[in-house]
Amino acid sequence: MSKDTVPRSGQPFHSTNSGDGDSGERPQDDSTPTLDASLASPVPDGHTDDSQMGKPQPASASAYISAATPTSGITRPIEVEGIGPAKAATTAPLTPPATLGGPPVRTATGLPAERRASPAELVRASRRQRRLVLKFGLVLMAAILLVETLNLSPWTDAFANQPPRQPDAIPLAEVQPYGVNTFLHKEVDSWKKKTTLDMARDMGATWIKQQFPWAEIEFGKDSYWDAKNNQSAWQKFDEIVDLAQQHGLRVIARIDSTPEWARTDDSMTESVRKGIQGNQFYAKFPPSPGHLTDFGDFIHEFVKRYKGRVPVIQVWNEPNLANEWPSGVNAVAYTNLLQTAYTAAMSVDHNIVIMAAPLATNNETLNIAGNLNELDYLQAMYYAGAKPYFDAMSATAYGKGFPPEDPPSPDKLNFRRVELLRKVMEKNGDRNKAIWFNEYGWNASPDNLPTPTDPNQVTYPWDRVAPEQQADYTVRGIEYAREHWPWAGVFTIWYLRQVGDIPNSKSEYYFGLINPDFVPSDTYNAVQVAANNTDKIARPGTWGPLTSPVDAGPQWHMMLNPDVPGGVYVAPSAVGDKLEIPFAGTDVKLTLVPITGTSTLTATYYVSVDGTPDKVAPELPRDSTGRAYIAAPASGQITQVTVVRSLDAELRTGTHTLQITVVAGSGGAKSANGSLAIASHTFAPLQQQLDLPGIGAITVEARRSYVLFTALTLLLLAGISFTAWALWRSRPSLEQGTHGR
Repeated sequence: MSKDTVPRSGQPFHSTNSGDGDSGERPQDDSTPTLDASLASPVPDGHTDDSQMGKPQPASASAYISAATPTSGITRPIEVEGIGPAKAATTAPLTPPATLGGPPVRTATGLPAERRASPAELVRASRRQRRLVLKFGLVLMAAILLVETLNLSPWTDAFANQPPRQPDAIPLAEVQPYGVNTFLHKEVDSWKKKTTLDMARDMGATWIKQQFPWAEIEFGKDSYWDAKNNQSAWQKFDEIVDLAQQHGLRVIARIDSTPEWARTDDSMTESVRKGIQGNQFYAKFPPSPGHLTDFGDFIHEFVKRYKGRVPVIQVWNEPNLANEWPSGVNAVAYTNLLQTAYTAAMSVDHNIVIMAAPLATNNETLNIAGNLNELDYLQAMYYAGAKPYFDAMSATAYGKGFPPEDPPSPDKLNFRRVELLRKVMEKNGDRNKAIWFNEYGWNASPDNLPTPTDPNQVTYPWDRVAPEQQADYTVRGIEYAREHWPWAGVFTIWYLRQVGDIPNSKSEYYFGLINPDFVPSDTYNAVQVAANNTDKIARPGTWGPLTSPVDAGPQWHMMLNPDVPGGVYVAPSAVGDKLEIPFAGTDVKLTLVPITGTSTLTATYYVSVDGTPDKVAPELPRDSTGRAYIAAPASGQITQVTVVRSLDAELRTGTHTLQITVVAGSGGAKSANGSLAIASHTFAPLQQQLDLPGIGAITVEARRSYVLFTALTLLLLAGISFTAWALWRSRPSLEQGTHGR
C-alpha cells in the first residue's frame, strides 16, 4: 500500500512506507501502534450506539490510534492521515484504556475521560507549591529586613552617627556670616531702598553695614534739624533702620564724618584752623580735641535712640590712612576717640557691641604718603591702652589677585593677611575677641579701564580677577574662614549696590553685587546659592541664637553674656515675636538667661513643634487650651530646659521645626487664699512682672532608641532562618527527582 491503511480490529498494523527500508510485514511487539476498533466507529456527541461498534467507517471519520507503552500501558492518540490536526488536538487527551488494546473510557459527551493524578503526583505538586510559597516568603522577609536596616539602623542614621557640633567659643564668632555694605543714606527714592534690601535678604544676608555720618545728623551742638530738607535729621536714618528690621536684617552702624562745627575749636590758632579748612580731605577730619566729648554725646544719643535695634557700632573707618584721618595718622588719638565712644555707649546699653575701626591693609610706614600698615597701627593701639574699649576687631580683607587660600606674608596683600592681624591680637592677650570683616571681596574690573588723570591714583588699586573668579573666590573665602578661623564673625561684602555716583570707568564700580539698575552679578548668584545652603537645619550639637539655622529676626535683641556658649543670647522686644529652629534630632534643650536692667515684658514663651504642642516635651506645663509653655525660672540663674524629648526616637532621625512665640501673659486661676493653683500641669501661666529670660544656646540631640529596630531585626532574622530551614527540608530527594517529573 502506498498509504497507511486502517486494519480491522485485532489485526496487526502494516506499513508499506518504503522510506523505512522494509517491504514485508513487521512483527508486532508491545510498542507497535494498533488501531482501536471502537475509534473507527465514532458515536455522535451525546449518544451511545453499540450496534455501530466495530464497523468500519469512512476514511474522513475521526480515528484514534492507541499506542500502548511498555511502562505505563496508557493509550496515546496518534494522528492519522485524513484526520485533521485541529480535531486531533481538541479531541485526543491521554486516556487510560479499560484493558490493554481495548476501548478507552468515555465521558457522557463521548469524549475520552481525562486521567486522574496519582496520590504520589498530588504529593509532589503540593510540595512544589509549598516550596514556591517558602521562597516568596524568604524573599519578602529579606526585602523587609533591607528596608528596615536602611531606615532604622544606627549605621544608616546620618544625624545620629555624626559627632555633635561644638559652638565657637569666642564671643561674637557664633553668627550667621553673610552681610553686605549698603549706601541707603545716599538713596532718595524709598522704593529703591526697599528693593535694595529685598535683594539683600533674598541673597541670604542677615546683616547690613550702613554708614551713619555724624555730619548729616547733628548740624549743630544738640541740633538735629535738617534745614536744607526742612525735616528732622534723624528721619531718613529712622527709615533705614525700620526697613532693615522689616526685612529681617540686623544693622552694623558705621559712625564717622565729623560735622564742620566740631572739626576745629578755639584752642587752635587761626593758621591751624585755616590749614584744616583748606585740606582736600577736610570733610574727613576727626573731631578736634576740644570736641571729643561732643562726639561722645552724639554716640550716647545714637545708642539711646536705636537701643536694641542697632546692635553693633563701628567707630570710624580706616584711621591708619592719611585720607581717612587727615590730621595725621595717630593711633593714640584714635584710641582716645574709641575710648570716648565706648564709654558713652555703655552708659546707655551694656549690650551694645563696639567694634574698633577696620584698618586698611598696606605695607607703608608713614614715610611715603603718611599711611601706616595695619599691623604696626594695631600694636600702637594696644600700647595706647585700647584693649578694654572694643568688643570685636574689624578687618579689611580684599583678596587682590590671589585666591582665598593663598598663604599670608608680611610683604603680600591678600585675603589671609588677616591672620597676621590676628597674631597681633593674640600677642596682646586678645585671643577671646572675634574679627568681623568690614570690607571683603575681589574686584572684577575689565582689562580696558582708562588710566586716571590723577597721578596719585592707579587704574586697578585692588588688582582684578575675572567675573567668574570673583564669584568663586567670594564664596570660597567665607568657606575657608568658617573651616579654619574660629574667631571669624560676619563678612560684610563690599558692596551690595551703589546709587550711581561711581561711574563704570572706575575700578570700584566692579565690586557691586548688583548694579544701579538692580541687575545681579554672577557673584550675587553664587553667594545666594551658598548662603541659602549653609546650615539650614540644626543638626545634633549646640547652636548660638544668631547662627544660620535659627531664625531670630532683628526684633529679638542681641545680648552679651560671657557665660553663654558663643557669648550671645537674644531677648524678645514685643509680644508676637517668634523664633523658629528647624532641627534634626529627638531632643532639644534651650539655655535660658536671666535679663536684668531692662524694661519688663509681661508675656510667656509658648512652644510648638511642627505647628502642634503634641510633640513638645510632656513635662512642659500646658495652659487651659492645651498649649505648652515655658515657665520662667525662679532661680535667677542661667538654666537649661528641655522643650522636645524623645521625638520619634524609635524611627530614623527626622527633621522638625521648633517655634517659640511670645504671647501676652494672663493671670492664672487662683485658689481661695489667692495663690496660683499649680497642682496640675493644666493651668494658665503666671503673669510675671519680670523680664522674660533670654534664649541662649540651642542644643539638639539625636538620642535614638533602637528597641523597635532590634525587635524587628531579630523577628525577621528568625523568620528568615526558619523559612530557609523549611525550604531545605522540603527539597526533593534523589528518588523524587528521578520519578517526580
